[in-house]
Amino acid sequence: MNQLSFLIIFITTFVIIAVVVFLAIRRMKRKIGLSHANSNMIKLPYSPQAETAVKNILDNVGFPIAIDLVVEHIGKTPDIYISTEKKYLRSLIKLADKNTLNGYELQEDYLVFHQSGVYEILIGEITKDEARNIDLGAIDFSEVNEIGEGASARMLFVPGKNVKMFLLCSAPSQFQLREIVSAVTSSFGGISFHVPKSRDEAVAEFNSPDFLSKAAK
Repeated sequence: MNQLSFLIIFITTFVIIAVVVFLAIRRMKRKIGLSHANSNMIKLPYSPQAETAVKNILDNVGFPIAIDLVVEHIGKTPDIYISTEKKYLRSLIKLADKNTLNGYELQEDYLVFHQSGVYEILIGEITKDEARNIDLGAIDFSEVNEIGEGASARMLFVPGKNVKMFLLCSAPSQFQLREIVSAVTSSFGGISFHVPKSRDEAVAEFNSPDFLSKAAK
């Protein structure tokens, strides 16, 4: 076999492997309970200044947005994700430009789920004023302290409606999961959360790229 033939075979094999890996990753990310994918979001590392910026955005926004406070894995500082529908992304960016002092980045997704572990989702409903008064920095993610654990607290703001809340936690085992859920829920004082009738449907709603447009209807 000459060098040219060997090079062609090598390149062809490499391309085939790359395509197979890419398709496998895409399929994995689409599994319920694995990844929240939404290309219409911005990311801010949590800080008191970032929380102030978020609340300024809330005071001035006129379209649906979701605010997620997320710890993706052990040792990770919480991040704030603000997402909206694609048609409002430029408006969200303008608000972020006006209110964020330390900058932000556009983000496609975040990952909080242990691939072969367990998860829990809780939902609740509060007023916008109650949501605005929540201290994001006081949400207790301290039990996310093992590899494969993660948690997300989401507030869904739609003009003219109450704020829908999601708490989504994941861990390798039920024991670890209970510890995380207990710590996160205790951070919200008197706010009442409940397990939805269909956990899978609730997680699918949480993960859906269209969750904001559906909530706005």
